[in-house]
Amino acid sequence: MVAIEAPIGARQSTRVGWLLRLPYPVRNALGRWRTLLSMILGVGIALSIGMTLLAVISAEMDIFTGDYTRSGIGLYVATQGGQIVARLPGDTPGTIQNARTTIAQIRTWPEVRTAIGALTWTMTREGEGPRRRGQPTEVVSVIGVNGDPTLVPGMIAMESGRWLRGGNEVVLGRMLASGKSLNIGDGLRLNGSTFTVVGIGNLRGFSAFGQSSVAYMDYSALVQRAQLGNTLNVIAIQTEQPDRVKQRLDDLGGLSSWTPDQLVSQAQQANASGIAIDWVLITLTLAIAGLFVNTMLGHSVTERRAEFAVLRAIGFPALWIILTVALEAVMITVAAGLVAVALSLGMGALINVLVAGQYGLESLYRADVQLFLLIFLMAAALGVVSGVFPARRAASVDPVEVLREV
Repeated sequence: MVAIEAPIGARQSTRVGWLLRLPYPVRNALGRWRTLLSMILGVGIALSIGMTLLAVISAEMDIFTGDYTRSGIGLYVATQGGQIVARLPGDTPGTIQNARTTIAQIRTWPEVRTAIGALTWTMTREGEGPRRRGQPTEVVSVIGVNGDPTLVPGMIAMESGRWLRGGNEVVLGRMLASGKSLNIGDGLRLNGSTFTVVGIGNLRGFSAFGQSSVAYMDYSALVQRAQLGNTLNVIAIQTEQPDRVKQRLDDLGGLSSWTPDQLVSQAQQANASGIAIDWVLITLTLAIAGLFVNTMLGHSVTERRAEFAVLRAIGFPALWIILTVALEAVMITVAAGLVAVALSLGMGALINVLVAGQYGLESLYRADVQLFLLIFLMAAALGVVSGVFPARRAASVDPVEVLREV
């Protein structure tokens, strides 16, 4: 068998024929890929900033509100006038007086599966041996838990160990355990008593942003060691009939209640100003990307005036040229959107590894497909808008004047 090599001219004509079969805008873009690459990278970086900001917003809202929806609780109760979601610096849930009788009565209602009470206080950590003169006092935030949260699916998020079983045990949030160098089995001396660390985790729906910085102990142990009265801050009720239970609470008097959805809405309102600022920054990055595409395409149209003049001279309509330039702008922004997704995911991984862990959080970056799709659609619309003026300029080229210049 004899191998016959095709002539160079035949191979080139085959390659050219393949390119000629592509639509003109695509063929033209491939021929200028080096120029378009800089535009794609520039717009991609701008869009990635917007995507990252959106992902951080989503993670922040999940930190403030996610535990309410995942806790398995149907209704949260505080004293009348108190606020579970703080809108102002001085807002607190207040204290529910005669709490043991109140929570015992709530548990007897047929619509209630179980009720968990919580009381937040501070206790003084003491070291081994006598306290040295001038040694600063070390204070630990503690939540006393009334009831068995293991009965509520999803309420406990344990990283290691187990939940409380006795009055001399504590469960620590991840950040507290890490900051105090405490592990399961270690002793923690608070207000003159030694407690054994039996788990590391958190109780969803009670401590919101600071959930990783508190210690959990039995309510009776906290009341005894801190010498507190018969009070609670919040009661969480597991029920599938929140409206009926809410009516009973209103009849009981002196209490306010909220569903998880209502608390999420309050948290969103409380953080509305910060979210608005983030959206302003996102809009600015999109505007910068649009100006960049518009400027670069305008420069490209100026350099290709002779090309457009020839197209007009051989009979191509102005609308076809407008669509060609607009399609090129859309191709740039769509490709930039794909680059932006990759860059944003990379930045998100760094944020979660380098920043989130320092605050005891699982994540500060939450990739949301819907939000990313929103940015992607905005990028496509941005490409169309950014390509309008350069496209109209290209279509307005007078073939006679341009060819005379050449």
